[in-house]
Amino acid sequence: MDRDAIFWAARLLLGLAGVVLVFGSVRRLGRARAAANWPTAARVATLSIPLGWLGIGVGLLAFAVAAGLGLGALAGPDQPELVPRTWRGWLVAGTAVLVVLVAGASTARRLVNRAELTALIRTPPREPGTPPPPTPKIPLQDPPTAADTDPAVPADGESGWVYRDATGAWYLAVATADGQRLVRLTDFALVPAGTAEAPLSLAGSVEISVWPVSDSAAAVAGPAELGTVSAAEPRAARRSR
Repeated sequence: MDRDAIFWAARLLLGLAGVVLVFGSVRRLGRARAAANWPTAARVATLSIPLGWLGIGVGLLAFAVAAGLGLGALAGPDQPELVPRTWRGWLVAGTAVLVVLVAGASTARRLVNRAELTALIRTPPREPGTPPPPTPKIPLQDPPTAADTDPAVPADGESGWVYRDATGAWYLAVATADGQRLVRLTDFALVPAGTAEAPLSLAGSVEISVWPVSDSAAAVAGPAELGTVSAAEPRAARRSR
């Protein structure tokens, strides 16, 4: 076997070793990134991420050197040499190494992202855990039922009327099966009976209109159905005038 064939075989083996090292490191790095970013992925060794990046760098460098030596040999003289001996050969080899490193780094980044996704897809589902026992409920923890009456609401009041209690809090009267309850206007929560401090003073009434959320539906409905929350005098007060 002549020297030229030996040199080309050495360049080919160096390039193949670089490619194998890059793809192996990409798979390792993809599994490591999946384990670091997703709790469902399988655990890997602590040094998998730095070793993966190191393997990609070394593999890319080996492949770039092999490509540069090959192109430099083609651009050089006819006599077989392992490394270029002319400035033209070194220029071609250096340019090839630079191009391979830049293109290889961009390709390796995309391959790592794909390897991470592949590792997540191949992760088997975890066994469903035993649900924790129900927490014992604290008395009065459940929301109050609407089937009762708040004694603070005046007997002649109507749903939709707004009251203020002795502390200055605002409440809205709502109808229930047995009478009326109070809704706190600051957070629209149905308060337990007896929360408002008597006596309640009548402050006004509220009208609520409901309209669709989407702009297209509101445009079709027209401005007459625009949602409003307005305060006015109670109807009973207006009737007494």
